[in-house]
Amino acid sequence: MKQRFFVLVAAVMLVGATLDASATSSGIIRRATLNTNGCGNSACHGGSASANTTLSIKEAVDGRISAMRGETVSLTLRIENAGQVAAGCNISVKTEENGATNAGALKDGEGSGLRVFVGELTQSFPKNFENGVVEFQFEWTAPDEDGTFYLHGIGNAVNRNGSNDAGDDWAWMQPIEIVVGNEVSVNELAIDHSSARISPMPAHGAVTIHTPVIAGETVIVRIMDSRGSLVRTESVSTTSDQLVYVWDGRNSIGGVVSPGQYSVAVIGSRKVYTAKAILVH
Repeated sequence: MKQRFFVLVAAVMLVGATLDASATSSGIIRRATLNTNGCGNSACHGGSASANTTLSIKEAVDGRISAMRGETVSLTLRIENAGQVAAGCNISVKTEENGATNAGALKDGEGSGLRVFVGELTQSFPKNFENGVVEFQFEWTAPDEDGTFYLHGIGNAVNRNGSNDAGDDWAWMQPIEIVVGNEVSVNELAIDHSSARISPMPAHGAVTIHTPVIAGETVIVRIMDSRGSLVRTESVSTTSDQLVYVWDGRNSIGGVVSPGQYSVAVIGSRKVYTAKAILVH
């Protein structure tokens, strides 16, 4: 029997206006919300979700992501399972929790192993676990309107025994709120704050930000002006337990920002570091 994996998008047949999705190694869609059958439809991979598999978004803080209108944010779905061989996934962003209407635009990252189908993401091929972890990188562009949207995910950890049976472990991710607004406060990003080290103070151009991090994690650097408007955001992959990030005094589209005071937030998986930077020209 051909081996099949769950994770969104596969053989799809249109009958009138109805979309019927089948599970294959190249994925399946419309399974990420909690009101679906998940990967267990028709006993495909077992009838119920498994506690052996856990999912998370690395960039989420306290179950929440903040974005500006029209901003493109880089995100990482992390699937963990200690006993399986490979995994696939389905990712969607909806206007309502467990709703059916897509919000914003999802994009697969280069070399991510994902693909876009009918506004959702699913694997183009399953990824092997490394030390019990698989990660899928992707991007989401926020709509040009304020609101709260919901990021959904489902992952299927499989044993690659050639059969889509109950020996596989699938699970949903609890929906994550994405709050989109014209202004985002640093204090909304997390509860556990510590101070980052900024140099020089004041700065005539580049500002260097120093914080502890967990080696190997991806942190989010956010810089906001004195009104709380986000001027720059960037995902940074770390290789040691210390982050040294240089901000060149430019916004996300490359323009030089005005002199003044700026709030800096470095958002890690366990802690947020904040500080004030002052630019003078």
